[in-house]
Amino acid sequence: MVNLLKYFFSNILFIFINIIQVFVIFRFGFVYTRLGHLCFNIDHYISNRSNKKEITILGFTKPVSNNFIFLNWKKVKKIFFSNLFNFFYSYLLENKKNSKFLIKSKELHPYFSKTSSYKRVFPVIKYNQEKINRFLKKNNINKNFVCIHNRDDLYLKKNTILNDLNNHSFRNYKISDLVPAINYLLSKKISVIRLGSCNEKKLNIEKKGFIDFSNEELSHEIQLYLIENCIFFIGCNSGFSAISRLFRKPILLINYIPFDIIEMTAWSSNSLILVKKIINPKTKKILNFFELTQISKNHNIHTLGNFLDKEKLLIKNNSKLEIKNSVIEMNLRVQNKWKDNLNQKKLQKHFFKKLLEKKNYINFIKNKTQIRISSTFLQNNKNLF
Repeated sequence: MVNLLKYFFSNILFIFINIIQVFVIFRFGFVYTRLGHLCFNIDHYISNRSNKKEITILGFTKPVSNNFIFLNWKKVKKIFFSNLFNFFYSYLLENKKNSKFLIKSKELHPYFSKTSSYKRVFPVIKYNQEKINRFLKKNNINKNFVCIHNRDDLYLKKNTILNDLNNHSFRNYKISDLVPAINYLLSKKISVIRLGSCNEKKLNIEKKGFIDFSNEELSHEIQLYLIENCIFFIGCNSGFSAISRLFRKPILLINYIPFDIIEMTAWSSNSLILVKKIINPKTKKILNFFELTQISKNHNIHTLGNFLDKEKLLIKNNSKLEIKNSVIEMNLRVQNKWKDNLNQKKLQKHFFKKLLEKKNYINFIKNKTQIRISSTFLQNNKNLF
């Protein structure tokens, strides 16, 4: 009876929105509110929403991973988040798949996105400035700082309890691998702030300018303030790193896995990437870039379980030196002081030409987003070609 009533009202509503579409177009969709989806998917859709008559209604999953981000998305004009119309979204999905009123999955979950090169659409945040100023003064934070974040086993243990099957231990890395890079930044009078609410342990660096806020009750508002105002962000292929994209903040993504060159467009323009290496235990050889992309065609960030176990492959994290070199490069890039040498230019050109068959992808990623594999990483890992 309930299903019959839903079907009846859905038909009535469909007829109604067809009649009024001359004046206003209602579109219905559904979003996941895990952190990565909350940042990327909504950002992508709003950035590409061109019909001025459109009013967007999005159903959403609960609980919401970050209510501060969610509340700010609600400030965008002509977009509403409500589960009241989920029955109608289901009706469209099942009976009207080609309807203009249905927001299709690829519109919210694109494989290729141009959004990071677009103007920011995330609303200007009205921070509690008094609260922010007290926090900055208390922790002696000046205007020059970098935010860092890592994903480790404690995150997996916590999310196993939450029944999250999308657990990827292969994406983890030790925060201690960043110590040489952190020391470099501190030597340049750049403070380093570690963020994250679920980490195994704090990093013991007793030097002025380093602050470890991991596992502390840091409000979402303060976290977003720090990410929005940092020089650049250091993280990995995780939902937390996606926050930087909201502000079009450059990201240094280390230990990046799975590796798909097209999905590089999911990150902010002017970002740098270091891929995590994969070893074939039978041949004892490291897979090259082309082989890495072939694996990613079948296994992406949403693949359940550990695809490396299934393929009987091993991983090798980025070395401390690789990370440090890429941090030096990133710091110079954001200051417009970095210039690839002749060899690095050739390697960058070779990288894109070798891995991308479609020229429009090459031109967009290389020229519009300016997203790169770290030049120092390419220079020191020519065996990956």
